[in-house]
Amino acid sequence: YGLDVVVEKGIMLPEDVFSLIQIVDNPKMNRVGERDMVFSATDQKKYTKESAVSKAVRDNLYNFFVNNTYGKSDMSQRLWTCLQSAQPVFKGSGYTKRYIPHNVKAVNDYVDTKQLAYIYNANLHPDVYNYLFKRGDDFTPEKDRYALSELIQWMFRSRIRCKDADIQDRQISLYIPSSRMRNILIDWMEGKYT
Repeated sequence: YGLDVVVEKGIMLPEDVFSLIQIVDNPKMNRVGERDMVFSATDQKKYTKESAVSKAVRDNLYNFFVNNTYGKSDMSQRLWTCLQSAQPVFKGSGYTKRYIPHNVKAVNDYVDTKQLAYIYNANLHPDVYNYLFKRGDDFTPEKDRYALSELIQWMFRSRIRCKDADIQDRQISLYIPSSRMRNILIDWMEGKYT
């Protein structure tokens, strides 16, 4: 048909996206996520409602969503995620009804949310990774890039994606207790991933 096609690789984001993200930087709240693989799927399957990690996460989520320090919000403006099977372990007063799975994609139902909590440490399933690894370097995914893409996909369910709104109406507050996931996001915001 004689159409000119331009293929662009990479992440297509608004220019001002980094100014819209406020990451919770509270050592006491983030302490729960210091272990290397904390909040991975394997790790979350081990938690019980009574475990120290789950209690700390519930306290932190309540603090994040209800405390004025982090921009107290209405229930409809909150959003949180974890491994779906761990949701009953982490659910608590003031936020439970605003849970969505960590891998939800292409959903516009949450464009009014401004307070987000990402209780997950994304990793590609080992069988998928090993299959791609065996195919060669061109197919082997970079683990941190995979984790970043999962986090960005989830984060963009929120109001940050409303490009026609004023900046103050697009800003989000983000609680990520996993030090790995938080550092990957910070590295991306500082230009490490292009």
